[in-house]
Amino acid sequence: MKRKLRTLCLVLSAASLAQAAVYTWNGSANDGDWANAANWDGGLVPASLTAANAAEDTVIFSGANMPTLNLAGFTAAGYSADTATMIFNSGGTFTLDFSTSQNSAPIMSESRTLLTVGDGVGGGTEDVVVNINGMLDLLRHTSSTATYLVKSDGTLNFAGDIGLYDDDNKDGVLQLDGGTIVATGNIDARFNGIAESYVEFLSEGGSLTAAYGGSYADFAAVQADEFGNFVDTNGGGLQFTDNGGTFTVTAVPEPATLGLIVAFGGGILFVRRSFQI
Repeated sequence: MKRKLRTLCLVLSAASLAQAAVYTWNGSANDGDWANAANWDGGLVPASLTAANAAEDTVIFSGANMPTLNLAGFTAAGYSADTATMIFNSGGTFTLDFSTSQNSAPIMSESRTLLTVGDGVGGGTEDVVVNINGMLDLLRHTSSTATYLVKSDGTLNFAGDIGLYDDDNKDGVLQLDGGTIVATGNIDARFNGIAESYVEFLSEGGSLTAAYGGSYADFAAVQADEFGNFVDTNGGGLQFTDNGGTFTVTAVPEPATLGLIVAFGGGILFVRRSFQI
């Protein structure tokens, strides 16, 4: 009996060790130092943004500032470790470098919202900017979906191309709840010719800008895919704008709201060569 109880205790201890942890940055020390326990609730400092034993840790940035010193990063730990869920509520700028992660992409063993930029509170007065460098794909794992959510006070910048879709059911979804996504490169949305990944506009005002190339070689290709990888769940519509070497897709107000704007003397200025559905 004692042996069974001891075995049970060991199993429970192992399970508790594998449980996901939540780390919350409060920035109380005002020195921007990631390694300073005074900047974290309960003094719990995440050693990295890649959790061991596939535990899905969550790192929340909810202070008046962002960490700038001794930043934790991703490690080339292989597929035995998941990338932590990251929620950015703090005003300021933070840069994520995925060049040291496995295959230069986050690892996920199950579908979830991997990254949330902004809290949508304050009308943009506490702007949150997240820069992503060194990323090849939005995720690297089979049979899972990584969602990147950008709210109205958030901006997500990709340095380079956005690999929305990879093989083996690795799906990437970009959600815009009034926020902004900008890529210096292009969008490769169909690795195997199947549009399982997409850009979803949840509310008006959200916009995505990317360079021509990849799945969208020109403005005609962008417009032709209006019912494919660009999805409007706002009820208004999408405006496609040709900027020259880049294009922008923006969610516009629903027809009822648009009618009110015109009725009260408002106007909408459509830029050159724009297309709205």
